[in-house]
Amino acid sequence: MRRRVTIFFAGIALSASLAHVPEQKQLRSVTVPFTLDHNRVFVDLEFIGPSGSGRRVHAFVDSGSGADLVMARSLIDGLHLDEAKHIHIRLGGMPLVFDEEKVSMAGLPGNTTLYGEHDIEANLPSTILQNYDVVLDYAKRTLTLAPPKSLRHAGTMISCRVNHETGMISADMKIAGETYAVAIDNGAAYTWFSKPVVETWIAQNPDWLRGSGAVGDANMNGATDEATAIVARAPALLLGNMKLQQVGIVGYRNAVDSEHEDMFAWYSKKTSEPVIGWIGGNVLKSFRVELDFAENATYWMQQTPLDSHDLDQVPITINPEPGGSFTVIGVAEQKGQKLLDEVKPGDKLVQVGDLKTDGATIGQVIEALHGKPGETRLLILDRNGQTARINAAVAQF
Repeated sequence: MRRRVTIFFAGIALSASLAHVPEQKQLRSVTVPFTLDHNRVFVDLEFIGPSGSGRRVHAFVDSGSGADLVMARSLIDGLHLDEAKHIHIRLGGMPLVFDEEKVSMAGLPGNTTLYGEHDIEANLPSTILQNYDVVLDYAKRTLTLAPPKSLRHAGTMISCRVNHETGMISADMKIAGETYAVAIDNGAAYTWFSKPVVETWIAQNPDWLRGSGAVGDANMNGATDEATAIVARAPALLLGNMKLQQVGIVGYRNAVDSEHEDMFAWYSKKTSEPVIGWIGGNVLKSFRVELDFAENATYWMQQTPLDSHDLDQVPITINPEPGGSFTVIGVAEQKGQKLLDEVKPGDKLVQVGDLKTDGATIGQVIEALHGKPGETRLLILDRNGQTARINAAVAQF
């Protein structure tokens, strides 16, 4: 069920959106630290239950959600939030302003809203972020929320379009001589595009192709079709008028039948226009990025070069299971040849080097599988109840 949500701030009851805030000066700014795992941003939120007791939880910051604020069942039950007349949520001590209709009280099972991460009991979605000026400073590992039009802009300005129903933003990208609309999605671990579009680019630029099978941070969610996704590296693309070099990209297409809609067609329903994909965390983490929803603008200040070796990895695609374990769903290929014959889909990944994977985050597992080409990593696998120990070589993608 849904609950009507009112946030009390500075003694004034605020309704759903900034349109109902009497004066902008009543809003404050807040800057909080974040943690980065699997190129994704996590912050602490405080939820206040009907008894007045509070609970600090880890939340996933997602500018590409376009959906409700969602919570894990553990949070709802722990604070009895489904019994509350009002829900109070604070970030760094600052109450949040958001649409009272965009809170889901259904609750996701267990204690996390994101498989591959543990105890992530809520999200901070684009529907809330759009009420603010947002700064993601990846070098400092800080998130800033500020009143609209209150920040002094820094960096290269790139115009964007905003769907104010969802808070999703899109911008122009030029690649392989053509211009496309793409989303800016910090909740995505990697830059993904529609597979048919990437296949067109590869046909024109065959030297871009690095392999088949999402590895490393390109292995974003563990969906079955990631095992056959294209992995490529574009020498250059233009985002607005900003040139990005050696950009790792994924060409993805999920199985389509009469009951399933293509993912990018579904995703485009949340943006203000059809998009071919999104710019994800592998690009964003090299920048200070400001999202100015009110002025339809983003600002980019590069802090580090893009990592052209971010996918040098043991060539397996893994799936984070709900219970906290990891299963191999594919072995990556180059030039039609599998790079690791000893590992089979269905193997449970028990350990990588010294890292025991059960209870680890997906970012920790991917980091353990990362290295320099030619290095090896000891994989301990459970195959139908039997233990297999394999020295697997890191491949370049």
